[in-house]
Amino acid sequence: RDVEAVLVMEVDGLAASLPPQVRHIEAICRSHQALRFEAAHTAADRERLWRGRKGATAALSFLAPAKLSTDVGVPRSRLAEALAEIALISQRFDVPIGNVFHAGDGNLHPQILFDPRDPEQARRALAADEAVTEMALRLGGVITGEHGIGSDKRKFMARAYSRRELAALSWVKQAFDPDGLLNPGKILPEVDGGDARAPSRQAPPPPAAGSLSAVASPASL
Repeated sequence: RDVEAVLVMEVDGLAASLPPQVRHIEAICRSHQALRFEAAHTAADRERLWRGRKGATAALSFLAPAKLSTDVGVPRSRLAEALAEIALISQRFDVPIGNVFHAGDGNLHPQILFDPRDPEQARRALAADEAVTEMALRLGGVITGEHGIGSDKRKFMARAYSRRELAALSWVKQAFDPDGLLNPGKILPEVDGGDARAPSRQAPPPPAAGSLSAVASPASL
C-alpha cells in the first residue's frame, strides 16, 4: 500500500559471482531511493518473491470486473517515459491502468480496467488501448512485444511498416497460404474490405540442388 511499483530482478552465473552482482544491484536501487530491497537465498524465498508477480494480473480482478490487456514494446531507455505517459492516458480516459511488464526488454502489458456493462466505460477503455499503442510508436517502439498482431492491432501495421515491407510480408503469407485460410483477418491490414494482398507475381524458382533455404523468427521472451 505504500509503494507504486515493485521490480523483480534475477541474476545468474557461477555461484561465486552472484553475491557481488546482488550487492551491485542493491546499491543502484538504494541510490534511487528504493524503500525496500530483499534478496532470495533459497528456492522458497525465490518462489515467495515471484508469487507477487505471477499473481499480479489475477489481483486486478478485485478492482474491476474486466480488463483489456495490451502488449507493446518501447526502448529500455524510454521505459520511464512510457510509464509516465500511460499514467496520463489513464487520467485522460478516466480508466484505471495497472502496469505489468518485462522491464529488461521494455515489453509492457498495461492492464486497462473497466466495466463491460457500461458502454461508455468500454468505449473509453478501447480508446485508451489505442492511445497506448500510439504512444509506443511515438517513442520508437513496436506495437507488440510478444503476443503478436490479431484483428484489433492490424490497423496499426500501416503505421509501423512501409508499403514495401507490408508487401513482402504478404508475399510470404501467400507462399504458405495462397487461399487465405490460415488466421484470416489477422496481422496484415485490411484493404478495400478484405485482407491485404501483395501484387501477384511469379513464384521464385525452387532452390538449386545442394542449397539451403530457411526462415527464422525470434523467440518470445
